[in-house]
Amino acid sequence: MSQLSTNSMKEESFYDDDPRAPRTPWGKAQYVTSYCEGLQEVACAGHGGWRVANPELRKMIPAVLRKTWYEEDCEAYIVLFYLYDVLKPLAVEMEQTGNKFPFAGSLRSLLMYSKEQFGERMKYWFRAEWDKINGIESKREDFDSEHDYLRYLERREQLASKRKAPTVKNGDLILFKEPFIFNVGGREWELSEFKVVKQGRAVKFKSTDEKFPWLAHLTNWRKRQFELVKQN
Repeated sequence: MSQLSTNSMKEESFYDDDPRAPRTPWGKAQYVTSYCEGLQEVACAGHGGWRVANPELRKMIPAVLRKTWYEEDCEAYIVLFYLYDVLKPLAVEMEQTGNKFPFAGSLRSLLMYSKEQFGERMKYWFRAEWDKINGIESKREDFDSEHDYLRYLERREQLASKRKAPTVKNGDLILFKEPFIFNVGGREWELSEFKVVKQGRAVKFKSTDEKFPWLAHLTNWRKRQFELVKQN
């Protein structure tokens, strides 16, 4: 990954009703800071976070913690730790050149805290994932309470039993264990059975209910339990 520079940065702001405002998991973005292609930080009305879509940067984050969106309260520590060596030089450059730090950004925090400190905060929130990555197992005395320890054990069990979702092909018929709920035109729909519709690399779904004619984009569908009813 070539070093980031202030020349590659781009800052944008949007009004609440601006149709150009990008959509995020926390609503429409009000401020967007693009550090490079596929690496953005956003601020919305009530929340915000990071978007890591750059393939090269995504590979720097272990698979068990790898995703596209990282919310700003806890998950941001994942980005700030694993991409520290990429982002820190940019923060130093901005300080030395007197550039104004972006509104939607944690960049200034890289001048205040070390990589190890970000790692400690990340480990606090994602200890089970950290242990899995490093092949270790924490003990009861590593936790402040029995409740925290039991939650850790539960998460470790989830990670151990987690299986990769089967590959789906265009035209496959799949059934989700838990239905997806849609609100369209004042009516609520609970739909579980869909036909896979591949559009390039994107995977979308067509309900088998003929009364629901819309093509659905199901967020985090791979994380849900489903079975292949019929393969194409």
